[in-house]
Amino acid sequence: MIQPVTPAVARAFDLDEPRGALVGEVTPGSPAEDAGLRQGDIILEIDREAVEDTRELRLTVAMLAPGVEALVSVFREGNRIGIPVTLGELSEDVDIVEREFGIESQRGLMEGVSVQDLTAQLRRQLNVNPLVRGVVVAQVRPGTAAHDAGLRDGDVIQQIDRRDVTSVGEYRAAIRRAEDSILLLVHRDGGSMFLVVEP
Repeated sequence: MIQPVTPAVARAFDLDEPRGALVGEVTPGSPAEDAGLRQGDIILEIDREAVEDTRELRLTVAMLAPGVEALVSVFREGNRIGIPVTLGELSEDVDIVEREFGIESQRGLMEGVSVQDLTAQLRRQLNVNPLVRGVVVAQVRPGTAAHDAGLRDGDVIQQIDRRDVTSVGEYRAAIRRAEDSILLLVHRDGGSMFLVVEP
């Protein structure tokens, strides 16, 4: 179980600023415990990539390949330590996290893109019109085909290949049907636009 590092939490744990993800609980016998993570650890980096908050942690873990050993940097009792974690051992945990938070990471032509359901809270945060339906782009990794096509964090994917997409499940199914290229209808800044993702 992970939780945000608020300013109050940072002060309580003697962390210089509110960043990272706090480990609230480690289930006995779980892959996280086997890897050496402890309750009260604050995860700051994964493979030297900074983890600013819980959302970034979930997305970073979801997009790393299973079986790869990653170095997780944690803040523990005033010290920063590195813990090697074999991500293949954590694949089940990643699946649970993705289901819990509605985040879907994608391979293939949409590799490097993570999306999540457009909840009422996200709709308010992103100022999305109540009539707009789709899935929110949580992250687009630079250098990928989708990023090159113009897809950006915070976009709402409304259609894939001219078919409406209203949930992560529909997004996943549409991506599986796609072949040589993908036509996206995206809502951004109050308007809609088409983007074509090609290899």
